[in-house]
Amino acid sequence: MGRLLALGDYPGDLRPWVLAFKHAGRVDLARPLAGLLAQRCVSAGWDFMGVEERSSELQRPVLVPVPLAPSRKFERGYDQADALARALGIELGFGVARRLARTRVTAPQGEPGSRSRIANVSGAFAMARRVPFRNAKRLDPKQPILLIDDVVSSGATLAECARVLRAAGAKCVGALALARAERAS
Repeated sequence: MGRLLALGDYPGDLRPWVLAFKHAGRVDLARPLAGLLAQRCVSAGWDFMGVEERSSELQRPVLVPVPLAPSRKFERGYDQADALARALGIELGFGVARRLARTRVTAPQGEPGSRSRIANVSGAFAMARRVPFRNAKRLDPKQPILLIDDVVSSGATLAECARVLRAAGAKCVGALALARAERAS
């Protein structure tokens, strides 16, 4: 996978905001959190993807939310990565495409005792069958993709999503997240 840009560390000052957004039904936080993440993107100068913004060969990035399992979406009433992607798309003027689908429910990556996070998400994603435009199975290799997620722990979920997107033709896949879990020393 390409580079990851996160708004901040988790746990940290973002923790109460992320928890409220993710678990307390505070979908209204998508817009202000997306605004902060958009500011972070602009201040990073888009270099976080290893792609020059002015490249004539590359198109504007498309935002692809990491899909939530349908059962979790039903429990929460919304998909927080999708809500964040839509709000971020408005802030940055980028399109949002729900190109990925969950093929199975996985254990939460942030839970203690997740022994193999890579094995947990292996094969858990595929290209979405219903995509609102033609050529759903193939991607334009010139269009950078930014995966959108709330919290990144080990990066295994993003790596698996990037693998699926690359297999469908994507050449440049990066990621944006609200928070990055601290790495154990």
